[in-house]
Amino acid sequence: MAFLLFMTTGSTPAQRRNVLYAMLLGTNILLASLVTEQARVIESQKILIRNLFFDTTQLAALKMRLATHR
Repeated sequence: MAFLLFMTTGSTPAQRRNVLYAMLLGTNILLASLVTEQARVIESQKILIRNLFFDTTQLAALKMRLATHR
């Protein structure tokens, strides 16, 4: 996006300002999509951790039952 500023070196200040606004808008959109994607990843990790905890407790209960039957 920085190349847009170099392309507008011979232009008026208003045109350069418009290019700057477009760049800021573009970066804000990219950051918003990044935050959204991170939220999805965090949510899926939370689900995986819950499943892992559930599996661990089931395994521990099974080991306890096996130890008492021996």
